[in-house]
Amino acid sequence: MSGVAVAGVGNAYRRDDGAGVAFAALFAAEVAEVRDLGPIAEPLDLVGRLDGVDTLVLADAARTGAGAGRVLVCELTLDEAGYGLPGRADAAAATSTHGIGLERALALAAVLGRAPRRVVLVAIEGESFGDGDGLSAAVAAGISSAIPRVRRLIGGRPGV
Repeated sequence: MSGVAVAGVGNAYRRDDGAGVAFAALFAAEVAEVRDLGPIAEPLDLVGRLDGVDTLVLADAARTGAGAGRVLVCELTLDEAGYGLPGRADAAAATSTHGIGLERALALAAVLGRAPRRVVLVAIEGESFGDGDGLSAAVAAGISSAIPRVRRLIGGRPGV
């Protein structure tokens, strides 16, 4: 399973914003041969870490209004516009590299020939995004429940 990697997006010092980073560390520890690409604070950092990655599990905190700890797991699609959620309208154009989100960073990776074949998104609904470390109880529980779901989704690969 050498081509499977996990990347956690977020800031562990902003409470539940660290959900993606916590998921990535736990997933890599529990699933043999999954490489943790390390915490991703800036989406463009991801592009330089994709060498040899066939399947990328990308985890991040979300703020949608759903209950804290709720987890969305889905596979992103690649089309001529890049990666995106099905039915999602394209975001406004970025005016600097600071405005580039994950979707555009993955599109850049595709243009550079570095994009993974599959991208699985894990979005964990956060509750508290203030200063401080440590996750809320609901988010920690959501992370634990997401591990087997993601394993099943990327299943069919030895060791997963």
